[in-house]
Amino acid sequence: AVDTDLGKAEEAVRVALKTVPEVVQDPAPEVLVKKLGDFTIDFEIRIWTPAPQSEMLRVNSEATCAVKEAFDSLGIDMPFPTQVMYVHREAVTRNDEEIPPGAD
Repeated sequence: AVDTDLGKAEEAVRVALKTVPEVVQDPAPEVLVKKLGDFTIDFEIRIWTPAPQSEMLRVNSEATCAVKEAFDSLGIDMPFPTQVMYVHREAVTRNDEEIPPGAD
């Protein structure tokens, strides 16, 4: 979420990535702030692995799951887009009698 402490989030990512055996720690993973969105702080995370190309999707999935679990344990929200819709209704008349909104 946009009110997340950047240092806390970055450290959570680094610690989480250490739990994924195929993620190399030297060179260390890069954790970069990519964008400040309307309701989010978007990170780009770059990892290195000796895993073959055929295993990249699995390694990426494990790294992503580890980061999500770390964020959850620290109470760091992963926001989703929301919209609020307000519906205004006017009073209706029936047989010259006013019916308030929601009563019809």
